[in-house]
Amino acid sequence: MLLLANIAHAKLLYGDLEGTKTDMDTAAKTLDQLEGVENAVNAAYYCVSADYYKVSSRIYRRHISHRLILCRQRRTMRRTTNTRYSISPASTSRLT
Repeated sequence: MLLLANIAHAKLLYGDLEGTKTDMDTAAKTLDQLEGVENAVNAAYYCVSADYYKVSSRIYRRHISHRLILCRQRRTMRRTTNTRYSISPASTSRLT
């Protein structure tokens, strides 16, 4: 169990979020089935879990902020492209 938590932590350090999540799920199921687990084992699992959720929330926040920026840019592009320009006779006389 302790080894599984350490492997999950190593995967997290190397950027393998999916592998970390599967190992964490396996570790959680194993922890639920065991009785009388030492505090060091629980601490290893919760340490990996906390680090995983920190990293995944940063990635999610970065993704959401990027999406919001794109939406803002699209809105401003729509506003500028939908603006109609009228040409008055006075402005065309300046061209000649």
